[in-house]
Amino acid sequence: MKQITLDISDQRYNELVEMQGVLKLGKVGEPANELTAEFFDISMSMLRWAVEERQAGRGIASTDEVGGKYSELSIPCLDQIQKKE
Repeated sequence: MKQITLDISDQRYNELVEMQGVLKLGKVGEPANELTAEFFDISMSMLRWAVEERQAGRGIASTDEVGGKYSELSIPCLDQIQKKE
């Protein structure tokens, strides 16, 4: 097993704690640093999926089922991925 140490801003740390709460990861009152491995695993799964979608030539989007509108995700690291032939 490997260990990763990150230096992140207070704002990003607070976002991490908030997201872990929204996702109901870990136990109530457990320090955020105890939860980051699970959070990292989930994040990596989502990022892997997004990369594979872009490699397949598909975009990543959110749809409004009622209005039929959609909003496409644009992140430079994903936008630069070329479709695999």
